[in-house]
Amino acid sequence: MMETTKAPFPIGISPADLFVGQEVDVESRTWAGINKPGGHATIIKVHHDEYSSVPTGVDVKYVLGGRDFAVELTYVKAHVDLNRGSRGRRRDVKMNVGTFGGEQKTTG
Repeated sequence: MMETTKAPFPIGISPADLFVGQEVDVESRTWAGINKPGGHATIIKVHHDEYSSVPTGVDVKYVLGGRDFAVELTYVKAHVDLNRGSRGRRRDVKMNVGTFGGEQKTTG
């Protein structure tokens, strides 16, 4: 039987990278009895283990409002800002029979 080892730190974010004011994304935690939708947030406090001083969780303030306290690091990932171009204005294109190769009907 293979023995599985648990990673010492979650894959989402390294404890060395945690600092107050950092923008993070908190995963949704919704299951029976829990309704915490998560979202884009800023770290307001980092909790450390009292014996080893390893970060164990964070307090966050969500950008759209609200706070969450002692969020486990398994649910926290560093925020990646997507550099997207702005949406262009749509052109108003009129369908014309001539452009599609159809025949124009004449009245008369």
